Amino acid sequence: MITQACNISCKTSLIKEFLEGHKRGGEESTCGSDWSRRIATQKESIDKFGMRHVSDWTECLQVCLPVDIFHAFVLAVVVNRSDALKNADVLAAIEAELGTKLSPFVLFVGRLRPIKDPAYILQPFIEFLKKSKHRIQLLFVGSINCQNHSRFFKLRCESVHWIESIPQPQVHALMTAAVCLVNSSLSEGQPLSVMEAMALGCPVVARSIPGNLDLIDHEKTGLIFDSQNGFKDCLQRLLTDEALRVAISTRAMEKMKRPEFQLHNEAAAYLDLLRELQTRQTHW
Repeated sequence: MITQACNISCKTSLIKEFLEGHKRGGEESTCGSDWSRRIATQKESIDKFGMRHVSDWTECLQVCLPVDIFHAFVLAVVVNRSDALKNADVLAAIEAELGTKLSPFVLFVGRLRPIKDPAYILQPFIEFLKKSKHRIQLLFVGSINCQNHSRFFKLRCESVHWIESIPQPQVHALMTAAVCLVNSSLSEGQPLSVMEAMALGCPVVARSIPGNLDLIDHEKTGLIFDSQNGFKDCLQRLLTDEALRVAISTRAMEKMKRPEFQLHNEAAAYLDLLRELQTRQTHW
C-alpha cells in the first residue's frame, strides 16, 4: 500500500508540475504554459472524483504526458431515502431555529461562494413572489465563504432564509420535503447535491452549465434554466404542474440507480487503478 501511495503521489506531483508550467531538466514542457493558462480557466470544473469533458482533457494533456496517466471516475451517490422521508423532526427543528414555517420551500445547498452564484436566484425569486399566488420560502443551507454574500443575507426578506451547514442526513431530509433543489452555479464538475436530490426524488431546477447538463435532461429528469426569467418559469411549472413534478422525480430516481452511480462500482474502479499502478511501479 505504501508503494501504491508513492505512485499516486508521483502522479500528483507530475500533474502539478505540468499544470503550473514548471521547467524540468532545464527545458520547459512543449505546451505546459499554454495549457496551464487554459486549464486554469476551467479549474472549478474539476471534481475530486471526476472531471467534465474527460476526452478533451485527456487528448490535450497526453501531448505532454504519458498515455493513460489520467483516470476519471464517476462519483457514486449514496442516500437512504426511507430515512430521509422521516423528515418531520428535522423540519420542525429548522423552523424553530428560523422562527417561521417553511413549507412549501425551495432549497439551495452548498457553500455560499462566488462560483456557486447564490445571489443569481435571489432577485428573481423575490419578483416571483410578488406576482405569484404561491406563498413559498427560499432556504439557503451552507457556510458563507465570501463577505459579499454575507451582506445580501442581511437584506430583509421574510421569505428568504439561511442556515449554516448541517449534517448530510438532515440535508437529505430537507430535500425530501422541498418543492425543488436549485443549482445556480457558474461551473460544476459532478454536482453531488444535484445527484443526491435526484436519487431522493427531489425535483432539480438547475442552471444551464455543462456539469448540470451532464446529469439532467430538461423536462425529463429535471428542469434547466439559462436566465433569471427562465428560473421563474421553472418554479411556476413545478408549482402548477403536479404531473410534471412527479414524472421528472421518478425518472431522476431511476437514472441514479444506474450502475455507474453505484458505490461498489466506484470502489471497483479505484481498486483497478491501484492494481494498475502496482503493475507499473517499475516504470515510474
